[in-house]
Amino acid sequence: MRKKAHIIICILLATNILWAQDTINVLFLGNSYTNVNNLPQLCASLAESSRKVMNTAANTPGGYLLKQHVENTQSINLIRNGKWDYVVLQEQSQLPSIDFYRYEFMHSGYQQLRDSVLLYNPDAQIVGYMTWGRRHGGQQCENYGLGLYCSADFRDFDHMQDSLSSAYNECRELFGGLTAPVGEAWRKVLAESEIVLHSGDDSHPTIEGSYLAACTLHALLWNESPNGLWFPENMSEKTASYLQKIATETVLEPSAISETTDIEDDFEFVHSNGKIIITSKKEINASIFVYDFHGNEIYKTLVKGQNRCEINDYWVNMPVIIRIKDDVTNRESRCKMLFK
Repeated sequence: MRKKAHIIICILLATNILWAQDTINVLFLGNSYTNVNNLPQLCASLAESSRKVMNTAANTPGGYLLKQHVENTQSINLIRNGKWDYVVLQEQSQLPSIDFYRYEFMHSGYQQLRDSVLLYNPDAQIVGYMTWGRRHGGQQCENYGLGLYCSADFRDFDHMQDSLSSAYNECRELFGGLTAPVGEAWRKVLAESEIVLHSGDDSHPTIEGSYLAACTLHALLWNESPNGLWFPENMSEKTASYLQKIATETVLEPSAISETTDIEDDFEFVHSNGKIIITSKKEINASIFVYDFHGNEIYKTLVKGQNRCEINDYWVNMPVIIRIKDDVTNRESRCKMLFK
């Protein structure tokens, strides 16, 4: 009798585990980039076609910053009242490319939301929803109450995407969690196909752009390929299959991507004896930036043709953030946090 009871308990436990693995609760906090084409519903439809369940909720006011979600009653109530497995954070589309607001607003908004999520949902994972560059790049300027600040004058989509990818990777490195590399999936599609991902405003996504984002999130959250799953009725099977393939490569087969914006592996950092020492496996031809934790630039230097750079540390007992921008390729390192 005991053996039979034990077997029944094991079956029930196995059933519960299987159910838990096939059902997740996901909260989306963002703006119109998430709202257009109803990205949460696209993700839920993909899950359903894979015999899984994704329960979703969202707050996505147009143009919203992560920092505004920190003080938004609806966002905070959603965080507090849900039992979330994942919370997807999508920053305003231009802000991460503007250095001042990237460090002054994006970092603090990301961190504060993460802290709130983990307070009420200690097992939740934060997912940074990496967005995409404007169709033609260009300079991005915004005034969020601290003055008008601008980005570089981006040459094209790729140049702007480098900055956005770097910003989301920084947040992952600083605050933990995951990054959904949607912008990198867009980069690959735009480089090798005629599929239109930008809508007429050169900013928001077409249904193909949103579907690619949903496939990328599906691959990340479920750790499985979206190949062969549901796609919208107004999309051809050929297009859907291609977008599914790109999402799979970007998330599950990163070696298939020919180029990334992450060059951190090229460098080693040491912070000791009054100096920051940066060494490289190859010659450094880059601009090196040092920021305080509030995102204020406190030092900048240009290094050419060297394998080693030493910076005298005048910032006693203060953590600093290092960013390196390769002046040849325009690629950027992830943010590197250094402490005394």
